[in-house]
Amino acid sequence: ENEEALRRLYELVGTGLYPWELVPCALGLAHLAEGMPMPAMLMGANMGGDTDTLASLAGSICGALQGIGAFDGEMLAQVEAVNSLDLRTLAQRLLALRGFCAERG
Repeated sequence: ENEEALRRLYELVGTGLYPWELVPCALGLAHLAEGMPMPAMLMGANMGGDTDTLASLAGSICGALQGIGAFDGEMLAQVEAVNSLDLRTLAQRLLALRGFCAERG
């Protein structure tokens, strides 16, 4: 069932460089993966086309739905170490910015 859905996403929606292809395709992957980031990212990485962008979008959507706990802790630590990131602090800063912008209208 997922294979047919993936084929349809690839052929009908597309996985090229255009946001009007990648965003709906990433949403479709998030749905197929039932909101779980790792399966969504793996499907996106293996579809063809702009796989890195597609996988990151699908993982981001799922992460927004499920929270950081849905990601494998070891993988997350490796991503943070290799890229000199502190994703929890970044997320807190983005949430604070969202609140600031909401207050300003």
